[in-house]
Amino acid sequence: MHASTRGAIALALGLGLSVPALAQHGRPPLYYEVVSISVKEFTIFPGGDAAEGRDINNLGEVVGWGTTSTGQTHAFKRALLGSTIDLGAGHPWNDTIAEGINDNSEVVGHRAAFGGHMRGFYWSPGDGFQDLSIVNPPGVEHWRDYYASAINIHGRIVGWTSETGRSDSVAVTWWHRSADPSLFYTAPAGVANWASDISNSSWFTGGEWTPSNYRAFRYRAGTLEYVTAPAGTPDEETTYAVNEAGTVVGSASNWTTGAQRAIRWRRTGPPLVLGVLPGGTKSEAFDINEAEFIVGHSLMAVLPNSTLAVERAFLFHLDFGMIELPPPPSSESPVSTFCAANAVNDLKDNGLLQATGYCTRNGKTQAVRWDVFVSEHP
Repeated sequence: MHASTRGAIALALGLGLSVPALAQHGRPPLYYEVVSISVKEFTIFPGGDAAEGRDINNLGEVVGWGTTSTGQTHAFKRALLGSTIDLGAGHPWNDTIAEGINDNSEVVGHRAAFGGHMRGFYWSPGDGFQDLSIVNPPGVEHWRDYYASAINIHGRIVGWTSETGRSDSVAVTWWHRSADPSLFYTAPAGVANWASDISNSSWFTGGEWTPSNYRAFRYRAGTLEYVTAPAGTPDEETTYAVNEAGTVVGSASNWTTGAQRAIRWRRTGPPLVLGVLPGGTKSEAFDINEAEFIVGHSLMAVLPNSTLAVERAFLFHLDFGMIELPPPPSSESPVSTFCAANAVNDLKDNGLLQATGYCTRNGKTQAVRWDVFVSEHP
């Protein structure tokens, strides 16, 4: 099955903004400059009217979900050159969503199961689709939902299980696709937790919940570290992604003021607040690559002389700050087009990096991929 590409644009951006004080951030005296950005919108399944890209690997393969002509939600894997595999074809009447893909083209996600429960799944080109084990780890009781959120190059999978929702979730890992889920650390009594990402160097990241606040963590080989909240956002820290160095990204919030900011947390030093797009008031970071290019979404004012802000995708790097990843061309009003970038792959030798996510068209989410070319200058 082949997906069609409905739009592509290339924007020459004069964004050569160097940062004079790069040395104080531990960088060599070089800076990145964005040269061009193009965006492609995908129709995933013929007759379907919505889709979203959830992850992208270094081969340019995108995974996520799309609706079918019968209204079901199916997981997909889309190759760089456009061929699409329906990962949910073996479960035509059960919704499936792909959440993560590694550079071996192994995919994980979750699907609807009997009685409205959810089950994690694994898919690979050689082995096809299989459900992950739902044998509860010691101390975890009752029939539960299982979600798989990410898989690293070694085939280790992370996610969580819950009985009634996030308030009782438990972070788990599957050491490989045939293993039973296990706990990689034990949360304090009365604290729910979940795992959202794992790096190839086996850094985990995720979060914990109590009735009074959320806090985010990173973990590796018995070492558990909690991130610190920046000033002004003390109530909720959430992390979504981690790179090989253990740097995590997400957001921090203030429940009283409503403030929310995208944050980068390295293992040492204070958190970095990424800011917002022009005219924006809130932002979240969803992924980070090895060169610390970060993607996410931010509210942004899209009309001249107006404070009306809508959700738009962004790309951030310390060298040039936060810039918009633009939506595909559309005849719709800018205030009705929303976008978010969910994942980014690594910078290639030719200066290409790619991100995936969604933009809306006619009120429906559509899967997109942004191709960004950057140059590096002394």
